Amino acid sequence: MRAAIFMGCVALLAACGESKPPPSPEHVAFTEACTAGGGDPAMCECRATKIDELVAAADVSAEVQRAFLLQEQGREDEADAIMQGLPPDVLFEQPSRIAEAQLECHTPN
Repeated sequence: MRAAIFMGCVALLAACGESKPPPSPEHVAFTEACTAGGGDPAMCECRATKIDELVAAADVSAEVQRAFLLQEQGREDEADAIMQGLPPDVLFEQPSRIAEAQLECHTPN
């Protein structure tokens, strides 16, 4: 009996160690700006998560993530300055990847 309880505790502790890392500062700022702008909190969280996943997979640069954050914060000129400085392939591919990934956040009506 004691062995079963011990093994259960070990399994529980092991599962706790597999938790997700805390969201990035960009993730938090994006979610806050989106929500402050009237976005649904769950939708805003999903959109921020999708960008984080793309950055973690190296499919989107941190620079493009920064531009999306600035845009969400209403800082269009700063976002545009970043985007205009990108190479053409990045400028066309990475924002499209974000838009495609974020489509998964929208629930059908």
